[in-house]
Amino acid sequence: MVEREFMPVRIAVLTVSDTRGPGEDRSGDTLVERLKAAGHVLADRALVRDDQPEIEARLRGWIADPGVDVVISTGDKDLAQLVNQHVTLVNTMNGEKLDIAGVKAKFGVPPERIVDYLSLTGDAVDNVPGVEKVGPKTAVKWLAEFGTLDNVIAHAGDIKGVVGENLRKALDWLP
Repeated sequence: MVEREFMPVRIAVLTVSDTRGPGEDRSGDTLVERLKAAGHVLADRALVRDDQPEIEARLRGWIADPGVDVVISTGDKDLAQLVNQHVTLVNTMNGEKLDIAGVKAKFGVPPERIVDYLSLTGDAVDNVPGVEKVGPKTAVKWLAEFGTLDNVIAHAGDIKGVVGENLRKALDWLP
């Protein structure tokens, strides 16, 4: 359990479900109740996945204090972008812990390039199509060569082959 392993002093709990209304997902309730009973909960809020901007804003607010070490427990790989020297990601699906080096080892890019990486490879869970035929190896290669997605886009004309053509076809929707 995250609580025992990281020995928190304060915990901010954000539960996110896919449903809203009378039959809403209550899967996070037991965890929140246990953490409150232990006196660890600093703040808690329940949101649904449709509230993505609010979810990200709340998380960024909670991790903004560099004097506080934060553990984010989630199965959502997008949140790897938040990892820094004070923020660790724990994958709820397999228990994997990702610090800065862990993000780089797993994805091939540092946390600050995760959005660029997922824009290129795609993320079916979040409805990001990615560039056709661009997988992790190609995305890592381009980001290593050009540094950022903006620079990949700026050099799209220089990238040869079918994958270069696919990149140029995707330029209209890439961020």
